[in-house]
Amino acid sequence: MTNGWNALMVASAQGHASVVYCLCEAGASVDYCRQANGFSALMSAASTVHDATCATILLQHRANVNLQDTLGCDALMHAAWHGQSEACAALIQSNANVLAVRPGGTTALMDAAAGGHEQIVKQLIEAGADWNAVDAHGMSVLMHAARAGHDTCMVPLLARHAASSNSNRINIKDNQQKTALAHAA
Repeated sequence: MTNGWNALMVASAQGHASVVYCLCEAGASVDYCRQANGFSALMSAASTVHDATCATILLQHRANVNLQDTLGCDALMHAAWHGQSEACAALIQSNANVLAVRPGGTTALMDAAAGGHEQIVKQLIEAGADWNAVDAHGMSVLMHAARAGHDTCMVPLLARHAASSNSNRINIKDNQQKTALAHAA
């Protein structure tokens, strides 16, 4: 298409699993990326409101689970940002890098926390995501949840901090000298 999307991307975005399957079986390039921004069919499938069937089909046809767009976002980051827990589960099961960091230091876990997606926060923590990560602004995952007012996302993060031998990290300050509590206020 003139906007850089191909049939596989459109079918993935619209949740047409049978079309995605047929295109993959016919040899469509599962890792084709839109030239303007590096967006792929897997990213499209992972960020859609439809179930994770299209993402699963793409992964079964060996789509690169860690492919990044021009902003450094991978499919897991797109799914976490959009609150797509089924897609996150499929991507994690396919060995998505839960520790991936894009320019600016943000992660899928930060995206999920900032978006208020508690189930995804829990999924990513269980999968080994760095709940102590800090972005380029000095903001922790907990700060991202607190700043957005997502109390339910703060609970599993606070539990990790409480269970940690390094529980004093809960009071770290960002580059503007604000703690998570200050962000929550």
